[in-house]
Amino acid sequence: MAFDGSAIRALLDGAVAKGAVHGIAALVVGRDGALFHHAAGEANERTLFRNASMTKAVATTGALPLVEQGRLDLDATVASILPEFGKLQLLPFFDMPVVETLMGFEMVVYPQVGAAVPAA
Repeated sequence: MAFDGSAIRALLDGAVAKGAVHGIAALVVGRDGALFHHAAGEANERTLFRNASMTKAVATTGALPLVEQGRLDLDATVASILPEFGKLQLLPFFDMPVVETLMGFEMVVYPQVGAAVPAA
């Protein structure tokens, strides 16, 4: 059975049409890969987004084994792994990453690249 993303498409297109956002995108993924994707407004399939609070638990679960394997350095900046991330403009009211306490450690989590950085 194919995934029907028409309601999601209408929601995204409507948000742009109403001026709620300049650009927005959605991706629905199943076991075998992408089932649906759509971008509206100024967003496209290559647009980078800051995911903020949506995926901290998933990102941490994926990142910590990489740290244990020595494949991820918690002191590395996201921009050193993904230079495009360092070029993103921040909204005026959001000039720093979200800091959360995870398992007793204050971490800044960047789910887009599976990176977690200790909070300063």
